[in-house]
Amino acid sequence: MHMQGSINRLTDILARNIIVPPESAPVVAIPSMISCSLEIMHGVDGDLPVDQRACLLQIFSHAGGENNLAVYVALENDLEMRHAFITGLLGTME
Repeated sequence: MHMQGSINRLTDILARNIIVPPESAPVVAIPSMISCSLEIMHGVDGDLPVDQRACLLQIFSHAGGENNLAVYVALENDLEMRHAFITGLLGTME
C-alpha cells in the first residue's frame, strides 16, 4: 500500500468509527419552586420591604421550609391570603 492508500484507509476507518452526535433538541427550563417564588417576590409582592422578602427567603431555605414555599407559590393568585400567610411566617421569626 502506498502512502496515499494508507491515508485513505485511515480516513475510512475514522469516518466509520466516529459518531457525530445528532443535533440536540433545545433544553426547556422547567421553573423551580424557588424561581417561581422569586418571580412573585419581584412582581406582585415587590411592594414588601426588602428585609421582609429576605426573611421569607430564609424561612423557605431552612430545613422544612419547602412546605411554606409550596404554599406561598400556590397562593400566587390570592393576594389577601398570601399576605396573611406572609404575616404569619414573619411573626414566627420574631
